[in-house]
Amino acid sequence: MRTILINLKWICALTLTMYCSSAFTNDKEISSEINTLKNNVEINSRNINSSENKLQQLNNEIISLKTEIKLFEKRQNDQINYYETTIYSLKWIASLIAMLISGTFAGIIWFFSRPGDLLKRISLAKNKVELLIKNLDKQHQHQKVLFLFKDKGSYNYSNEDWQLIKDFAKKSRSEKPKERNSYDWYFIGLDHYKNKNFKEAIDSFENAIILNKKFERAFKDLGNSYFADGNIDKAIENYKEILKLNPNSNMAYNNLGVAYTKKQEYEKALCHYKRSLKIEPNEGFIYINILELDLISKGDFDPEIVEKINSQFRDNKQVYATYKMFELLSRIVKGDDVDLILSDWEKKHYVLGGNKDYQALEEWANSKEEPLKSQIIKALDSFKKME
Repeated sequence: MRTILINLKWICALTLTMYCSSAFTNDKEISSEINTLKNNVEINSRNINSSENKLQQLNNEIISLKTEIKLFEKRQNDQINYYETTIYSLKWIASLIAMLISGTFAGIIWFFSRPGDLLKRISLAKNKVELLIKNLDKQHQHQKVLFLFKDKGSYNYSNEDWQLIKDFAKKSRSEKPKERNSYDWYFIGLDHYKNKNFKEAIDSFENAIILNKKFERAFKDLGNSYFADGNIDKAIENYKEILKLNPNSNMAYNNLGVAYTKKQEYEKALCHYKRSLKIEPNEGFIYINILELDLISKGDFDPEIVEKINSQFRDNKQVYATYKMFELLSRIVKGDDVDLILSDWEKKHYVLGGNKDYQALEEWANSKEEPLKSQIIKALDSFKKME
């Protein structure tokens, strides 16, 4: 029994040894296979990367080929267009040459058959050229005169200025209406305005604007003519047209201030006067218009405006005299004796100038009750006589 157990023991030991040997052998084989697989994966990965690089190179070559094809097609199209344009130009030149040749032969035939018509056409062309030269010379003369007037308004034209306007208007009237240019109509309009023929002045200025829709001075004097004729809304309309042409026209803003004063829209008037001063702060008559507005609307003056007149415009006789007239009228409103005021005026020899418009002041005087109304009118009449 013991011998059997010993044999079984050795048999088990031998079996266990064989199994372990076999397992060890299998592990080595598996490990070897794994390493082989890893090597294969790395080789395949390198092959894939190489393939991707080749594929990218192929894509780049394809893009390059496409670009070259496009450039080739563009050059081909440009050449086709050039050839087509050249052929078209050659055809056009050939047609023109053919027309000139045929026209020349036709002209020769026509000349010998109807020479009178040709001479008539030459005469008409000559007259047109002479008329054009005449108009250019006339326009040049007009512009020289307007340059002299560029810083003036009709309120401060001198007698010599008005005489020059009258002379130009006379020449312009000698022209046939169809041959008149915008300046002809403009000077005719000024002459009508001077003679207070406001309807005729309006027609003339409108004709000037028809021929020159950017004629700023014509819009201004058209507005002035409507104003003088009593159509304040049309005057305002034309002053606004000036601002469309020239947004920095202090004259247009000033005239709008005068027009709104006439309509008794005093806030609008003051707003436009201030806009005018912002553009041209050294224009004395804008300050005068503000003083007139103050006198009419409230009977007293803005101290800043008075200070400006006294400090800056004392040497401007016309501006300063107008300010003193307003000051004396203000004293009459406050109750001072009108005869003493007029006596003081005569002693100081103030000169208003001959173009002062008293219409707004007269309307203001007529709005007052007696006896103030009569006193103001008496003063205004005296001021007119002493101009």
